[in-house]
Amino acid sequence: MSRESSAILAESLTLSYGPQRGIFDFSICVDQGITALAGNNGAGKTTLLECLSGLRSPQSGVVRIYGGDPQRDRRQVTQILGASLQDVTPYPTAKPRDLLKFLASLYPHPTAPDSLLDQFSIPPTTVIKTLSAGQVQRLKCAMALIGNPKVVLLDEPTAGLDPGARSDLYSILRGSAEGGVVMIVATHLTEDIDALADRAIVLAHGQLAADIWKTDIGTAEQLEFRARRDLPLDQLLNALPSACSAVSLSHDRYLVQSSDGIDSSIVATVASWCAQHGTEATEISIGRNTLSQEVLRNLNLMNQEIAHD
Repeated sequence: MSRESSAILAESLTLSYGPQRGIFDFSICVDQGITALAGNNGAGKTTLLECLSGLRSPQSGVVRIYGGDPQRDRRQVTQILGASLQDVTPYPTAKPRDLLKFLASLYPHPTAPDSLLDQFSIPPTTVIKTLSAGQVQRLKCAMALIGNPKVVLLDEPTAGLDPGARSDLYSILRGSAEGGVVMIVATHLTEDIDALADRAIVLAHGQLAADIWKTDIGTAEQLEFRARRDLPLDQLLNALPSACSAVSLSHDRYLVQSSDGIDSSIVATVASWCAQHGTEATEISIGRNTLSQEVLRNLNLMNQEIAHD
């Protein structure tokens, strides 16, 4: 597939609200599956989704949805694009079934409203303003899917959902992706990334920090733990075997990876290193590398580089 006919294409996209706010020279091409869009608050995730959906005009760059410009070719793009964005809320005095029926009338081949209401466990005749936060969130996702779209953009779709509702949403979204829908899902939750995504795009300060495919992250074993903030990792690396790497995931969370596996000697080395610096390794977990771990690692590295500039 050529870039011009990609499901989602952004090239050299810039929309700046100041030196550290917005998106800057951002490029991405998405053709399949579910892509997680990750980053800290203010990283530019919502701004990017608003540009991709045509709600904001970038200062420079190109956006295409299956070859159509979301602003110039609005009628064409809206027929194949569904979106649920943070600041968009359903009409408060409407009822879910009436709202979805109205939205369905705008599309040539919509999904049946009652089918979506049942899938998302939304009471069909309850006034929207009396729904719970989780029910409203599920309704917004149903609104994004009502037009039977080819492309879906979701901004924090699991916000406010309890674990059961979150699991149900994962199943619905994965089913849509298996049916050929291409999605970008902005999220803060590592659980969302691992449960949904085939790929993760990491934003830091409006810039592309990493583009990671689940199939490329390997199967290294890893040891994750908490300890005192800002410990000197170079000393830990010197003490570990050469097959190991060590990074800080946040100020007090650390990750050791080893292509040869994590054994008791590595655990002992970590414990000794912590003790030498007057702290203790807690919340220790050992497992395989995951997409969300790679997201956190790359995001932290990007933030460290920016802080040192």
